[in-house]
Amino acid sequence: MERGNGSTEDLTARVLDLASPIGRGQRGLIVAPPKAGKTMLLQNIAQSIAYNHPDCVLMVLLIDERPEEVTEMQRLVKGEVVASTFDEPASRHVQVAEMVIEKAQTPG
Repeated sequence: MERGNGSTEDLTARVLDLASPIGRGQRGLIVAPPKAGKTMLLQNIAQSIAYNHPDCVLMVLLIDERPEEVTEMQRLVKGEVVASTFDEPASRHVQVAEMVIEKAQTPG
């Protein structure tokens, strides 16, 4: 997740980029216990993509997150953030995920 000048904002994201590069059109999944830093990592990745590739359409899907995490992500990420919070039933999580996948696969 290098910036244009070669500096790095966050060492974690840079290590992730070296170990598992993210390509255009790629989906990713982060599974981790609460308070492990996954939201911060996602925010950093999203901000790096928006900065380095402003032509990309950025979609972030959050499932089973706390409402405050969703709000923070919406404020910090320049892209579409779709979420189903922890207080919603599993069927709603599936519905939202399927909707986002369908939208991501639609050309245009």
